[in-house]
Amino acid sequence: MTKISINKIVSEWAYRVKNGCPDPSNKEHIRILSEVLSGFNCSNSDVDNIIANLQNPNNGVEDFQRFCVEIGRSLSKDELITEASIFKSEYPVGHQVILKDKDIGWWTKRFGKIPKIIKKAKPQDVPEENIGTAGSGTTEVYLTDGTNVWKIVGKADTIGNKFSHYGDDKAGVKWKDTTLESAALAGLSFNPQPYINAMLSGNEKVAAKAQKDAIKDMKSALGSSEMRAGSLVASGIEGSIPDLIMALELANGTHKFASDKGCIGWNFIHKKIDTYYTAHNSNPKLADSKAGGKVPTPDCIIVKGSPDSLIKNIAKDEVTYTSDGKCTTSSGDVFWQISNKKSASGAQLGRVTGLVKARYGLPKWSDAVKFMFEDIGRYENSEFLLNEGLKDYFKKGLEYLKDKYQSAISAVRGRLKGFSSSILSALKKTNTKPIDSLIKKLGKGFEKTLMEAKAPSLNPWSFSQAVTNEYHQGNTKRYKGVVNHAVKAYKDVTGKVNPSNGITKTPGSNPPTPASLPKGNPGANTVIKFMVNFLAYDTMKTMMSNQSGNIKTASKILEDFVELEKEMHFGSTNLPIYKVYMSNDGSGAYSYLFSGAEFREKKSSILDEFKTKNVPGLVIESNVQSAGYTNNGIYVLNDFLQDGPTYTQVAYRSSGDNKLTFSVQGTTTRSWAWMLKNKKVIM
Repeated sequence: MTKISINKIVSEWAYRVKNGCPDPSNKEHIRILSEVLSGFNCSNSDVDNIIANLQNPNNGVEDFQRFCVEIGRSLSKDELITEASIFKSEYPVGHQVILKDKDIGWWTKRFGKIPKIIKKAKPQDVPEENIGTAGSGTTEVYLTDGTNVWKIVGKADTIGNKFSHYGDDKAGVKWKDTTLESAALAGLSFNPQPYINAMLSGNEKVAAKAQKDAIKDMKSALGSSEMRAGSLVASGIEGSIPDLIMALELANGTHKFASDKGCIGWNFIHKKIDTYYTAHNSNPKLADSKAGGKVPTPDCIIVKGSPDSLIKNIAKDEVTYTSDGKCTTSSGDVFWQISNKKSASGAQLGRVTGLVKARYGLPKWSDAVKFMFEDIGRYENSEFLLNEGLKDYFKKGLEYLKDKYQSAISAVRGRLKGFSSSILSALKKTNTKPIDSLIKKLGKGFEKTLMEAKAPSLNPWSFSQAVTNEYHQGNTKRYKGVVNHAVKAYKDVTGKVNPSNGITKTPGSNPPTPASLPKGNPGANTVIKFMVNFLAYDTMKTMMSNQSGNIKTASKILEDFVELEKEMHFGSTNLPIYKVYMSNDGSGAYSYLFSGAEFREKKSSILDEFKTKNVPGLVIESNVQSAGYTNNGIYVLNDFLQDGPTYTQVAYRSSGDNKLTFSVQGTTTRSWAWMLKNKKVIM
């Protein structure tokens, strides 16, 4: 669905209905809404879904609960549901799938009885009665039960969301850092590309032979005693085609790197990597004194000759390196430092990635995660509407999603560059503890104003309800107290910055202001927004203050983050590092981070240029909304390009209703021209 403004849709809908108050139960109002949505270029399926969810609010709850149940089942011992995008070529002919419960009616209406086994088939002529549609689109998927063949035509994500891939959990690989790294290192021993090509060819016989031969070569390569988890990968790839393909793609990235750098067949350090770290850090010629007790960040070392010799000599030798990152000790050991990543984004998102993408029908993982977290905030505390026997699956799936992806949310909301990525890493450590102190200070005597018969202990939501309840009894003191704390926090930040420090605010920035508070939950959620304002300003102040509590200059703030980012990428080493990624065709297999010293020098050059320019390093924004609270963010200097400086926009946000949530999220990069035109930034 195209990104559109909900407020604009509602405003237009209200304008068109006679009394200005849209009613979802009024058929004429729904007809008008349909016209409004079409006018905003919504597809027919989007219009149907929006209206269905509006008329039956439980639709969204049930869909989300089914989604979590499916994730929970994928983590259970009796079956493994992997990626749902069966239209993709990475799932070859013969790959077994299962129809999702929610689409049983869709299948039976078109094809009748559901077969016990469904496998992906090669394209072929299919009887008319065995052809079905799934949304508007031209993607074709062929399925068979061994006797009959069905053809499904439609939108790729719609088809994919109707099926799940089935495999035996006992045969699968538990992907984690050690198994990912072990599979990647297998690429030093053989070329996985021909096997990947064959398994994705669509030729069943060719794919079957490639699968057998690939397992043989992978298991041979994984037999090295220096791998930390080679046996775990080897035992898991035989019964799971997706895991085998993933292992091959991980190995393929390393093979491409090794082929380009001339180190095919070299030895490696993996199981003894901690010993390597210790030896490296014992050498004052190598260890970065600014890194404190940190260790180097490489996951493995590819070495020509004896790994033990390198570990011995790295503790005492000087090390030189070429412009492309090949290192050599003074004793003659030649090696490369490697950090293995599943993807260039660094997000090892696991097997449920496809399920999330398929549910939200979005090609970008970042967009899928964004909407997933909005759903979690909206639905996680709703009454369970499905069969009670599925509740354990639901809980398991929900907790997995929250635990697995919460720490990655800021990174995937927008790929950041330069200083801003490290700033965001630091800001993600924010918490809501300052609110506890605020509630303790303002919440005394609230037991009588809570709506429950028996007052619970105060938390942000119950406190906000009590503030709202008290406000409508004629006592506005505590409501104003919350707003005043947010205003004071705003002044603590903006009152101490000035352009001479390289920090400024947008001309339209203003503090929160008390406005009329609605009754019930809408009012309580407004109070929550003021609490989020308080947290946002407090977080800004923490980032911008020194140990004495004084606001630092923009130069000092950015200097601090140079070291933080260097530490994040290199740890205690100053030697060059390559990041090596999985690849199905050899492209994008690796990237060069340079050496730690070069990295620091590059970032420092941006700082040096900043000091000579009359542009801000940080810009604070605080825009007052109609309900009195503010939308907050900062713009952080990113880089200097030919057209001028660029800034990363960082937003301070809450998500969901009826509770306090707070996150710091990088959104996009803004040009200096955009800053001047849209934010009227001046120095």
